Amino acid sequence: MSVQYPSVLLIEDDASFAERLSRNLALENFRCDVATTGRDALDRLAAQTYDLVVTDIRMPDIDGLEILRRIRSGADPRVDCAVPLVVLTSVNDVKTAVEAMRGGAADYITKESERPEIVMRLHRALEQSRLLNENRFLKDQLARTTEFSLLIGQSESMRRIQEEIAH
Repeated sequence: MSVQYPSVLLIEDDASFAERLSRNLALENFRCDVATTGRDALDRLAAQTYDLVVTDIRMPDIDGLEILRRIRSGADPRVDCAVPLVVLTSVNDVKTAVEAMRGGAADYITKESERPEIVMRLHRALEQSRLLNENRFLKDQLARTTEFSLLIGQSESMRRIQEEIAH
């Protein structure tokens, strides 16, 4: 039985910080790809599915809040608009944190955070995402199960009766 490690797209323009965080995440069994620009990140998200996105707020081309907006918009059908996203910044700015959380970020952490805290928060974001997906799946299954499921028969007349009852 193989173990599936979470895949992370780290969007960070500071190469030394990105390398350090990527190495630290690898030590905690995360598979980490690094995008150094917002454009590169959006291209990668369109080409591959990730379990989690961690993005810096301040970047030269497309900032982290704009990346969050584009992902959540669902405008690109190749990008999973429900992927959990954690915002990462060197600025401890409450206003930015609130804006990110309102925009659909799973969490907000500062670059000064210690590895155990970062890892704990990333695992928490992954768990929240797993629970939301499970909840959606169960609701979908429940919606498919109707009171007519006990009716036996697949004939055309039984289908017409079921449709008539449903409307």
